[in-house]
Amino acid sequence: MSAGYKSKTFEPVQNAVKVGPDELGWSPDNIYRDHQITCLGLDGGTFAVKVLLPGEDGTDANLRTLETGKAQADIVKVTGLIVMRIVVEISNPGQNAAPKVTITSVIHGL
Repeated sequence: MSAGYKSKTFEPVQNAVKVGPDELGWSPDNIYRDHQITCLGLDGGTFAVKVLLPGEDGTDANLRTLETGKAQADIVKVTGLIVMRIVVEISNPGQNAAPKVTITSVIHGL
């Protein structure tokens, strides 16, 4: 029996983390449909969370913004949505920023 959740941490490239099934190692549109996203090491910066829904063509223009202006201590929850990709964008990181984005996905309904 598999665990009820999976978690992975990423370092942003050009102030963004863009992940789908290949990067995560699991499919965010399958049974793991509830997600918690955190970002540490912002040194005063903020982060935004966007998702790509099924049926969209996959370009950044079709990303749906869920949360913006979130601080280091914030947890963004994406619950019950079927998503194809999760994007975390970092804005105004401080001079000593060393951001790390963690995405934890939980089996929907647990």
